[in-house]
Amino acid sequence: MKSKFSILLVIFILFASTAAFAQSDCENLLKTELEALPGVQSTVQDNGKFLAILSTSDRTKTIKIVSRITILHNHTSPAGCDFKAFPIAILNSNLLPIKSKTGKALRNTDIAKLLYKYVYELSPLQLEENLKGYTRLAELSPKSRYYAARVVHYQERINLQQDRIKFIDQCLKEAAKDKDIIDLKINRDVYLFITAGDTPQKTALNFLDKVAKITPKPKKDLCLFFYDSSLNRKGESCPQEFQETLGSTEEALLMSYVQSIPSHFIIQNINGYKALKELNPTSTLYPAKLKSYESKLVGLNRFLNIKTASGQKVFLANSSKGYTLFLTLNDKAVEGKSNSSIDSLYSALNSYYTYSGSPYLRCTFKSQSGATLGSIQCTKSGQCRFEK
Repeated sequence: MKSKFSILLVIFILFASTAAFAQSDCENLLKTELEALPGVQSTVQDNGKFLAILSTSDRTKTIKIVSRITILHNHTSPAGCDFKAFPIAILNSNLLPIKSKTGKALRNTDIAKLLYKYVYELSPLQLEENLKGYTRLAELSPKSRYYAARVVHYQERINLQQDRIKFIDQCLKEAAKDKDIIDLKINRDVYLFITAGDTPQKTALNFLDKVAKITPKPKKDLCLFFYDSSLNRKGESCPQEFQETLGSTEEALLMSYVQSIPSHFIIQNINGYKALKELNPTSTLYPAKLKSYESKLVGLNRFLNIKTASGQKVFLANSSKGYTLFLTLNDKAVEGKSNSSIDSLYSALNSYYTYSGSPYLRCTFKSQSGATLGSIQCTKSGQCRFEK
């Protein structure tokens, strides 16, 4: 008798387990089928109950998508899964409820539970979606203080983000017009100022006050870094709250500026990579870049100070504009020379300029009277040729 009872018990347990597995398999199959439907943005499942969130709030499109969901809901799969056994609530892209026979068996508490599961999985950075989610949850559960507080929280964050964007835009517009601001780099609430003059901090704070009269500052403290025109760091004003999340933001902002400096601005690049090296002494990139530009400066100075065999300077003056270096050739360096000798001089100057690191892509020679004698033209790889 005991043996017969044991056999029946085992059969019952196996049947119950098979049914449970079948239920789980059918739920997963329905979720897969739902997610594959065009217009269904997200699906949530919980204990045989489903929530489908659509990718649109357009009425015509919504009707078509709900029709597809209804057809699927009335379907029985080849494996024998009756999808009608699983109620499906439907929300549009604004998380507003869509009437459908598929979700008739669900109560507000069921929908709230499914919706919370969806909202809980959202990134905190999805501000608008979080606000929509908690607003809808607060409507479904009006007595919940938690949902009400979340609505306020995300509304404040959205307002802050909008204020931040407006203030940053205004700062960048005003900086482009302000002769005292050489450059301004911004990452959210972190500002790096590069200013003219000897008082970068005062210049930057006055600038922010001026912008705040046009567009209100965000209701959050700013973290400020101040640099002079030679990229000497002249201080910071950064609240303690930033210290945990600041990381390498200052370095990244300064790097963004330094990388924007044209390569022929040799001294500015040297100053930039010196400043970056101080911020990050362990970097291998900054010392290498610094060495490269210091070598270019040595080469440029060596080229500018070359002399003739008699000890006279070959170049009497120099200036630059953009990627071109202009040099005034000493008339005495070519005085009384034959054309072939002058050509040999230009060829020698071209070779020496290449050897010196071709600091500018173009080097133009002018006579003391201002006439153009010819130019050394270089490629970015450092290959140069002289052209009359």
